[in-house]
Amino acid sequence: MADPPQRMIGKWIIGETLGEGGFSKVKLGTHCDTGRRVALKILQKNRYTMRDSQMKQVTAEIEAMSKIKRPNVINLVDKDFHAIYPKSNGTKKRLCLLFWNLLTVVNTRA
Repeated sequence: MADPPQRMIGKWIIGETLGEGGFSKVKLGTHCDTGRRVALKILQKNRYTMRDSQMKQVTAEIEAMSKIKRPNVINLVDKDFHAIYPKSNGTKKRLCLLFWNLLTVVNTRA
């Protein structure tokens, strides 16, 4: 059986789900040219799934994280408020997409 085709948003290959929250899902993203890996935070752009209070929370998160530039803190790499997400069933959905650096966690306890 052949592997399913890779789903992409722009130049980003959508990988496995890393986590889910109240109104978002985080997937692994890999840039098809550079191989750079990021966490793709996918936010539904449907006005019925995201209330105004939730959108304000997302906007505040983006503003705060855009200001932080530290080596051991997740950094906002990019954002796309008009992304088209190809769902696994073949349909497409409009959404907001946030690109975050992935951190490598090292266990220093023996």
